[in-house]
Amino acid sequence: MRDITTTAMVTPTSRYWEHSLANEDSPTINSTASNAKSATMDVLFPRGFDLTSIEKCMMDYDCNFIAYEDDEAINSRIGTNFIVLQETHFIAHVGNARYDAENKQFKCDYDCRNRVMRNLHTNQGKPFYYLGATEGADGIYHNDKVPYLLFTNECIRDYQSTDNTIISNYTSVDIHKFAEIAKSKRCNEKFFDIYLGNNDYICCNTQTLETYEYNSANKYRVIEILCGSSDDPFHQLKSEDEKLKLIKSLPSKSSNFHLKDIEGNTVEENVDYYLEIYDQDHDILDMYEDELWSRWYEYQTEQIIVQYSIVNGIHYLVYNNKYLHVADGTIGVTLSDQVPYQHQRLQFQVTEDNTFRTVQWDQRLFLQLEILTCSSGSVQFSADDSNSLELRCYLTVELKSLVRCRNIETQLQSEYEQPKSIKPLPSLSTIQIYRTAVCLLHTDPDQVRSSTTIKALLKRASRSEPPKEMLKPTVGIAPTLRFLAQISSDHSASLNDLNKKTAFLLAMAAFLRPFDLERISLPHCTNNDGGRVQLKTLLVRKNEQFKELCPVSAFNALRSHPRNRQRPSGKLFTNSKNPAKPQRTATISSWLKSLIRISTSQTPIPSVRSIASDLALTRGAPLSDVVTMGNWCNSEVFDNHYRRQRLQSQNITNFVLRL
Repeated sequence: MRDITTTAMVTPTSRYWEHSLANEDSPTINSTASNAKSATMDVLFPRGFDLTSIEKCMMDYDCNFIAYEDDEAINSRIGTNFIVLQETHFIAHVGNARYDAENKQFKCDYDCRNRVMRNLHTNQGKPFYYLGATEGADGIYHNDKVPYLLFTNECIRDYQSTDNTIISNYTSVDIHKFAEIAKSKRCNEKFFDIYLGNNDYICCNTQTLETYEYNSANKYRVIEILCGSSDDPFHQLKSEDEKLKLIKSLPSKSSNFHLKDIEGNTVEENVDYYLEIYDQDHDILDMYEDELWSRWYEYQTEQIIVQYSIVNGIHYLVYNNKYLHVADGTIGVTLSDQVPYQHQRLQFQVTEDNTFRTVQWDQRLFLQLEILTCSSGSVQFSADDSNSLELRCYLTVELKSLVRCRNIETQLQSEYEQPKSIKPLPSLSTIQIYRTAVCLLHTDPDQVRSSTTIKALLKRASRSEPPKEMLKPTVGIAPTLRFLAQISSDHSASLNDLNKKTAFLLAMAAFLRPFDLERISLPHCTNNDGGRVQLKTLLVRKNEQFKELCPVSAFNALRSHPRNRQRPSGKLFTNSKNPAKPQRTATISSWLKSLIRISTSQTPIPSVRSIASDLALTRGAPLSDVVTMGNWCNSEVFDNHYRRQRLQSQNITNFVLRL
């Protein structure tokens, strides 16, 4: 245990906030406008107002505290975001409310001041959506959860963990004194937190004075436990101690760091590069309303073109002259006209494959892909690094010279304007001819043949072309269904068997791919009274005719299986040997293939999605229902890529899951 000195707290001075550390991120905030640090939001208070009567909060570092005597000070700021302090509450002025262009005012309780100010500060000059508090019957907005007390002498720019806080400064750590202070304030009664500097923390049980030491790499998870519903969060922290210690700090940033393109070449400044998701064949990046999203690969969107910029030794990605960053109070990647503050920066980790992972600056929050609907997903940061998203970049000229040329001579030149979008692609055979011709004239043909960029282009061209017209035999799936019917849809079945049965039945009933199954989010699944499970935006209905093959029963049994109590948050399919781990897409795919092999020896093995959709049509399901359930953009895509027989053309479950 760390040695802790026990000396008294400093008596508050007449100033509202006086910091013991003088650095760029720790300004002294006075009660006059002239001495206040320049910031983007003003906090007004009536002259004579006792600033020590309200709790300090982290957002005070980014505000100007200004005393006023008449309404002119308020009226002159209409149209911007600012707050006005009053005796029992404060008033938040929103200059650009989403659904009301005029100035709006919200009366707010002081327990939510940091949250509200954070949202106002973040959205200065932008459409405002969310106040960060809930309106009560008294017309005043209150905090949804009581804030916790953080003792610190520095501004900690980690809004996900310090958003719902009040703060207090100190000179030396005195646990007993801190506990008494915490008990005297309107804050979380279970614990208080102490920032010791150098990314080290101690949290303390307010009642028992039990302590737990951790560092900033663990902060997100520690605060999540402390603010959770556990009656004894410190016991939970101790039980997870070994796991938390495995969370290592981010690798130190090197002064000679450089991003690499997919070829392994150093990324150059002020040069156009395509930015793509790596090793995710069905997802592409899209910039929508200045925020990064993912889309299904058939979605019509322009490719993301970025440039690399180094400012004062810090590396940034720039899109349309705006910096990619993490805006305060958000968990996604958005655009900024100005160079981001340190806590808003993105940090890049180059992999052996010349891709890179993206994290928030100095935090173990990794960029991940979360599927929201069948055609789109959010790209956001999470503390779980097991499924972190890898991105890649490559020169636009490499793709341009391959797909925009019409003959060998023009292909070897690049003195023409770079298009922002390369659509449509030439045919696969055309690109292959171009590659062969370039190899004949290139000084290093092996470099062309082994280029991962060209391989990616060929892969995309192949994926965009419909397969050759051919009559594929239907698959008699009855042997597989008879096998699955023998597996009980209850807790008597092993987790391994129930995993496979549920995956196959859901794939058949909803035309799901393996990665669709892996991404099923339990918080977004609902059971309707009619015996239906809602997945994605589709309904999976009960199988009334063959109850042994009911996907809803199998889903419910798997969700509540006793061995799944330690499942990762929100995941349906888990590792049967270690249920604390989520199941990988590749494993789910192997389940489906092994079950299909029971019914057919065809090679390559047809997909469940193809078998189920074709079977539904064969048995009379309307084509429109099949296209809707499979989320195909139109019947032509289904007809070209999935339909196994050219047959003419409810409950899809009853069509496909019957013997």
